[in-house]
This record gives sequence, C-alpha cells and structure tokens, in this order.
Amino acid sequence: MLRGTNQKTILCFGAAESTLEQQLNDRELRKKTNPYAPLVYMEELVDYLIQQPFENFSLQPKELIDQIKAGSKYPLWEDIQAIMMEDPRFQLHRIYSEPFLEEYQQYKETGQFANHSMKDTLAYSIRIQLLKNTELLMIEVAKNRSDLVIWISLDSYGGNFAATIQGKQNRYTDFTLRSLYHEKDKLKASIVFWENGQIVAAPWERNARLWRNCVENDLRKSSAISPSESHLLIYGLRVARIHFNYEDQVLLKHFQYKDTNDVNIDKYNDILMESIFEHIKHCPTEKNREEFFSHWIDYLPEKERYLPLWETYYHVTQTIEKFQLKNIFKEAISEDYTQFDRPEIKQHFIKKGCKIGLELTLLSQHVTVVFLLDELCDLRVVKKVPGITGSELRYLYRNWERFKQRVVFIEKKKFVSPPWESDPEFWATYQPKSKSLAQPEVSMLTEKKEFKQLKTYAKTNSQSQSKQTLRVKERLR
Repeated sequence: MLRGTNQKTILCFGAAESTLEQQLNDRELRKKTNPYAPLVYMEELVDYLIQQPFENFSLQPKELIDQIKAGSKYPLWEDIQAIMMEDPRFQLHRIYSEPFLEEYQQYKETGQFANHSMKDTLAYSIRIQLLKNTELLMIEVAKNRSDLVIWISLDSYGGNFAATIQGKQNRYTDFTLRSLYHEKDKLKASIVFWENGQIVAAPWERNARLWRNCVENDLRKSSAISPSESHLLIYGLRVARIHFNYEDQVLLKHFQYKDTNDVNIDKYNDILMESIFEHIKHCPTEKNREEFFSHWIDYLPEKERYLPLWETYYHVTQTIEKFQLKNIFKEAISEDYTQFDRPEIKQHFIKKGCKIGLELTLLSQHVTVVFLLDELCDLRVVKKVPGITGSELRYLYRNWERFKQRVVFIEKKKFVSPPWESDPEFWATYQPKSKSLAQPEVSMLTEKKEFKQLKTYAKTNSQSQSKQTLRVKERLR
C-alpha cells in the first residue's frame, strides 16, 4: 500500500489505472471525493451536457462548470474551468465546432425537438471528444497544483519508446508522454512512472540522448488515434445526417463504436474553403497562388488543426490532378481572383471536397464512409438531377471496385446493399459523362492511374509535406 498519499490528489493515467488504484490508500473514500481516474471529470461534464434541453444548450465552460461545482465533491473543477476558458485547445466550442452547433440550431429553428434532451443524437459524439482531451487537460492542471500526483503505467511499451519519440505512434498515452517530456519543467505536480509492478525512472531519465529528438505533438493529429481506433465519415442528404442516431445499435455492434470518431466531411470542406477565401485575395500573381495551393495546410486556423484527417485530405489534394486546388479553382481565378467567394464557386468546391473525402478513405485503413440512403431518390440520382449527394453516389458507382471495402450503406437503421446491387437494371440506365459506352477502357485507365497515384503516395515516407508558414508568407508578400 502506498503511504503518505492521503493529502494528495492522485490521478492514474492510461489503461492500467485500475491496477495502479489497488496501491492507493482509502480507495472507497477516494472514489467519492478524490477520484483516481481523470475521466470522471469529463464524464461528469458530459452527463451534465447531455441532460440539457436544446433551448438551454450552451458551450460556455464558465456557466456549465459553475453549476457542476455546486453539486460536485471533486477537487479539480476550479482548475479545469480556468483552463477551458483560456486555452483554445480545450474550449468547448472549439472541441465541437460547427457540426454540433449546426445540429443544435436546426433543432432549435424547427421547434420539433425543442424539449428533448441532447442525449438521443449527440451523446456519443460529445462524450468521445471530451474523453480524448482528458489527459492533456490534466497536464495543464498539473502546472498549477503542487498537491497533485500523476501516476502513469509504462507496461504497454516494453521499454521501446522510439515510435512515440518520432511521432509515428499516436495513442493517447503517446500524446501524454510527449507533452510531459516537453512540459516537464513547467509542472508543479509530481509524476510517478509505474512498470512491472514497481516505481521506475521517467523514460527520458533512462535515455536522455534518445528523448532529445522527441517531436512536439502535432495539433493536426491531436484528436488522434490509436491503431485500433476508427473514423466514420458520414455522407447522405442533410436531413438524413441531422437525424442520424449516433448511438444506433447497428453501428455499435458493427464498428465497436466506443473507439470510433464520427464526423461530417462538410466540416473539413467549410474550414478549408474559409481559409482559401481569406488568403487567396493576398495572392495577386499566379506564382503566389501556386505557392499557397501547394502549402494550404500551413494556413489552416490554429484552432481547427486538431481534426484527425487533415494530413490525408492534404495528400489527396497534392496527388490527384483533378483534386489539386489550383485546378479546382483555375476557372474562377482566371476570371477574377478578388471575387473568389461567389456562391457558385463555393458550390463547385464543396462538390469536389466531398469526393476528396471519399478518396482519402483509400489512404487509411481506419476510415469508413457511412452513406445514409434515407430520403434519397434513386431516379434523381441516376438521371443526374443536380445535387451534391447524388454526385457523391454516382462517383461511388463509377469507382465501386476501388471503394467497396471502404463504404457501407445504411437505410432505416439497417445495413443495406449498394443501390446498384439492389436494382442493377435501373442503375444500368445511368450514362456517366466520363465513361461513354464507346470508350469504357479510357475511363478505367484514368481511374486506375488515380488509384495508383494514391497508393504510391500512401506508401512513400512523407518528406517535408509543407514548408514553415512563416517562410511561405514571406514569399507571398
């Protein structure tokens, strides 16, 4: 039993926290007033959030945590509240951002669900996004609390930290270790490492030379992603996506949903589009614009770089010719680069961006497209009535051999076959613009070429994928 810890607030990080907890005094008392598991704080915040009626929904941490503090016995809420108000990484409106707020606004405007709690549609998404940030948030708390002790199990590493140091492994614990290494001199709290049933020295004390090469945590990967973790990209008509139940049992069973992130591709497209419109007006020459389009990832707003699929999205825009930004916007630029944000240009980019979302699934084993068929009319799709969702579905149809391992279809809360397999005769009437009956081989060659480009890019070690923002900005002046 560990002695001398009664007056300390002890947090146990990682999967072995229950084993570590066995070593602590007064376990039952701690569970009630001084919990060893940092997740209980985020669970308490989530439980409060999901009980709120839509009309009272707020992402302001001061008001929310004030109310939680009034009924909670846990000692760190004051610190958590201050960090969530000041540090952009942990501000609730930046953790959740547009998709959640859009859904809230949709419900609020229709009034149809105005008195329902958020639990039915947003509970899972709210929970997972907060839990992902728990340990990094507690490291910030540790900078101000000398009465805090953090215990971390190293058993899962077997003494090998190379992939963590190089940034090639991005589980929660890897982010935690890199943060602790770079922030260790700022911590007031004590850090205790535990391995094979005993207290051990910090990894960087055992091999200081190796840890000197430890990379900083990349904000673009900070949502990231253990090898066992999956991402869902939700596609379909807006009405279907809004009413999609994130806790649907069919998905829980199929995707082991506790380790899954879901996100709407619109979020990536909207953020990138705003960034492009903001910066392109400062690029008067073709050379300036080419430079910007080649390194657009450097210009994303800092607060939005946490999204986990940016690197893969970027790879697609650099690899497939028709999805390179300079080609997507070529016609618009030639007309007038200062009038770039016209509605028709936005619509054109969103259409391309959604297909980029489909292509990026081929670069990662951990991304699956969930395509919702509810409210979608096959006749309108096959007859090419204008619409982004129809365009996405036709793109999948034309390239199904490439995508069939990366896409699942859901309709009325059940997994279903692709529409062209359910009704092949009807879909046979579809005539792709790029694949006439006279020249099917030409289109197939193009598609194979694009797929080969992607596979080659995915296998190559990333060199310096983007230059430093400061240097790029200098050249654009």
